[in-house]
Order: sequence, then C-alpha cells, then structure tokens
Amino acid sequence: MAGACVISEIRKLRKLYNVDVAAANVAMLKRAVQSSTFSGLVASKATDNNLATFACTMADSTEPWLTVDLGAPMNVGEVRVTTGPNFDIG
Repeated sequence: MAGACVISEIRKLRKLYNVDVAAANVAMLKRAVQSSTFSGLVASKATDNNLATFACTMADSTEPWLTVDLGAPMNVGEVRVTTGPNFDIG
C-alpha cells in the first residue's frame, strides 16, 4: 500500500486590474524532495506538469513530507495538493 501520494501545484498571486488572481504554477519543473519513495514514484513527478503522474511516499512513513525549491523567496497565494488516483492512503 502506498503512503502519501500527491499531485502538487503552487501558484503565486499577482494583481490583475487591482484583483489578486492566481498566476502560473511556480512549482512546475522545480526541484522536489520527499521523505521516502514508493515504487519509483519520485518527488519530481509532483512538479512535472503532468496530471497523469504523481509522487508517492512509502506506506510506513508516519510523517510523510514533500518540499519544492521555488528558486527564490516569494509570496505564495495558493497551494494545491491532490491525492493520487485509486490509492487508499488511510
């Protein structure tokens, strides 16, 4: 059984006509690292801009984590984390 399986997007807020709106996915293709890896589902799959792929940690991870290096400090307006398809991560 897999642990935490995620598809990830991090969006930076920008102003458009004085209204905050989400900009492009600033995590796309950025370096990602996770606490462990299940069955070749490496952290980089969370930021590869392909919604058919995902990163996944081992089931025995008691505190799974995933980090993404955005390359520079920035204000983040939204973080989307979606569990992978057809996985019971209990």
